[in-house]
Amino acid sequence: MNAGDFGDRLEILELEETAPGTWEWVWQQTVWAKAEQQAFRSLISNNSITQRTTRFTVHANLSLTMHNALTFATGGGGHFHISDINRDKPGFHVLTAAFVEPQRCECRRTETGLGALNRPDVVELDSLVFPGILAEKYLRQNQGEPMSQSEYRFILIAPKCISLDIGELVDVGGRVCQVSVAHLLDPYKSEYEVVERSDN
Repeated sequence: MNAGDFGDRLEILELEETAPGTWEWVWQQTVWAKAEQQAFRSLISNNSITQRTTRFTVHANLSLTMHNALTFATGGGGHFHISDINRDKPGFHVLTAAFVEPQRCECRRTETGLGALNRPDVVELDSLVFPGILAEKYLRQNQGEPMSQSEYRFILIAPKCISLDIGELVDVGGRVCQVSVAHLLDPYKSEYEVVERSDN
């Protein structure tokens, strides 16, 4: 590797709770990198479509994991989700990253207890706010009587520290979706199938 190849300044981001119940990507460190656009596309979710891919070569960094994210420090901007870290090349790490656009997600939570006369009493809890990646899955249109309904199903990719329950409502960049299925086996992220329904 030539030193001149490392012409891109790259910020490594980590997820941090900046306020109670609010998680954000914050700067961890800045490194020099060699960025190469790839002809192939990355699969960031086993349940959705692929995304545009960039390969970054950086000097070996033991603190870097797939829990991190990347962005350009100068020019270009963008947010990159790390889908693979290859540590085979001595002294270097080769990162495969998908170009994505994180959405502000807010899960409004409630708790049902017993109130006066043993009646259900719904109490609003603090909201959970976090950056998520929304990926398209499919659209279904159902013709009923006397109206039809459209169902948009997305994959919401959330950092591993974020936990959502089936049935909860999440506002994803202005789309109010209901969590219907959880895929939790990936050690670095959680994937939730969320559904937005609307009348036609």
